[in-house]
Amino acid sequence: MKTLSIQALQQQRNLLRKKAHDSQSREDWKNFRNIRNEMKKTIKSAKSSFLRNALSSKRPKEVWDTINRILHPKTSKIEANPSVLNEHFNTTATRLLKCKEPPTQQLHEIINKFEDHPDYFNLRTATYSDVFKAIKRIRNDCSTGNDNIPSKYLKASIETITSPICHIINSCIENQLFPHQWKISRISPVPKVNKPTCHSDYRPISILPILSKVYERVILNQLVAYIEKNHLFAEYQSGFRKGHSTISTLLKLKDEILSAMKKGEVTLSIMADYSKAFDTVDYHTLIQKLHKIRIGKCTLRTLLSYLSDRKQFVQIHDQRSDYRKVTYGVPQGSILGPILFNIYVADMKDQASCPCLQYADDTSLLFHCKPQELPSCVEKVNNNLRNLMSWSTDNNLIFNSTKTKTILFSTSQMSRVHNLAGSTLTIKPQDEPIERVKSFKVLGITFTEHLKWNEHINRTIKNAFITLKSLKLIQRFTPYHVRKNLAEALVISKLDYGNVLLANVPAYLMKRMQRVQNMAASYVTKRFMTENDVINLNWLPVRERIEYAVCKMGYKAINDPNWPNYLKLKTYQQSRRYLRSNQNNSNSIEWRKNVDSSFEQVTSNAFNDLPPPCRKAENYHLFCNLSKNYFVDKILARLSRI
Repeated sequence: MKTLSIQALQQQRNLLRKKAHDSQSREDWKNFRNIRNEMKKTIKSAKSSFLRNALSSKRPKEVWDTINRILHPKTSKIEANPSVLNEHFNTTATRLLKCKEPPTQQLHEIINKFEDHPDYFNLRTATYSDVFKAIKRIRNDCSTGNDNIPSKYLKASIETITSPICHIINSCIENQLFPHQWKISRISPVPKVNKPTCHSDYRPISILPILSKVYERVILNQLVAYIEKNHLFAEYQSGFRKGHSTISTLLKLKDEILSAMKKGEVTLSIMADYSKAFDTVDYHTLIQKLHKIRIGKCTLRTLLSYLSDRKQFVQIHDQRSDYRKVTYGVPQGSILGPILFNIYVADMKDQASCPCLQYADDTSLLFHCKPQELPSCVEKVNNNLRNLMSWSTDNNLIFNSTKTKTILFSTSQMSRVHNLAGSTLTIKPQDEPIERVKSFKVLGITFTEHLKWNEHINRTIKNAFITLKSLKLIQRFTPYHVRKNLAEALVISKLDYGNVLLANVPAYLMKRMQRVQNMAASYVTKRFMTENDVINLNWLPVRERIEYAVCKMGYKAINDPNWPNYLKLKTYQQSRRYLRSNQNNSNSIEWRKNVDSSFEQVTSNAFNDLPPPCRKAENYHLFCNLSKNYFVDKILARLSRI
């Protein structure tokens, strides 16, 4: 019998169904059901064949595209008008700030009036090696900008194209300009919600020309080297800095709270929120701040050329809007944008008389005091917030008091004795009070008022199980190595993010996280797995996984020169008696502050337990290999005793 196509079977099914309805004959109904069942089998077989072929591809991008379409199916196409969206995105700053577009000519006049000095920073000409490395760092899968030059073609001809590009970049540096064609952004609107109903439901993603990114990378490398050498960023400013991360910021936040609890103090924290912070950067203010950190006039003109006279257009499918001139903000999706924003907000700390933790536009202010001193602390908070709001207005940043929250951190006992939960704390710097909450999500981690991790772990487990439920729909179509990669990338990664903060969580919470890992392992192997079995997948169980992550951060804190100063660890030599009994001399981390569960205490306990060959590893890669082998051996020894 000739196998019919799905479309032919659908047509035949429809005809037989109509015939059966008209005749009400048993034979006609039987024929209809046979064709219907055959069509279902054909569709199921075709679907299985497609998924098997797609998920067995040796090209990772094709596999991940298929997974993404399965896990995040697009509900509907974007029907917005590109020109209207471009108008909305382009006028964000002027609409929110209620101000006019600043003239660019005034900025050139201001730069000309600045004093210059030979010691000021100025861009040097790029070398062949600088440009070559900048091209190599471009991602192969990055989208094509307005120049229509794919990155893979640029990298394929890197040996030939590097020298001409180097000559162009050096000519631009010499003439203190940024090419106009490299300042055109293609905006791709991404919906923030499933069914967008207004223009604010879209997030503008800028896609820049490839050659623009090469030039920006050359400038960035020189600018960052100057800034880090002269320590121009704030101590607690962690966003977009080498060696810093969201986790280092969160560890400092946790340490500040724990240190206050140790002293019998409470911590009143303000989680400040800014609206469209990157889009409202004022060029006049930015140029002045750049000059303040001793950036030379030649480089200021180059950076002004980079920022001013930029254009953008919105593209939705094959429809494009007209070009619109950009007058505010640093380009999102650019290489230089984040470092310029860091410079723009570096002096925010001067407005607060307390630790001010910054990661891009996420800012946390921490005020410590005794419970009896809360009324005076509240007044201090209000004064600091007024200064911060005034600074925000002067710097064209929109302080969002509606989304800004306050949370009072304390121990459970302290809260009960002093009735902190029932106390009325009115943080009201201006007309609108700041809402007090019991928990708040900071950089992906949920902090609660008693510094318990139940809520964060519950949310993590819920998200992991939702992902596993979706992955099981395609489990029988995916080969073993793909299932393992999916489990590690989409499930285990959720357990790993911020796990160093969870080092001393209770055993029952650790077991709940371990259950998620067991389920992920069962998805990979298609059989029931326990904590003792996950080692066969080259996975460490959750508890050892956390210890391993803590040890890695401890090694960085000792050996990485870019590691944040606010989390630096001090080492000491072992005693002479120990050194005589052990020829492998190595440093150990000193625990000085005596604060339980702090980064210093947790890291010293885990790192000092490592054997000397691990602690004295010459580089980070070797340390990871040796320490992971140590934990594997430790687990196998534990299992052998059971």
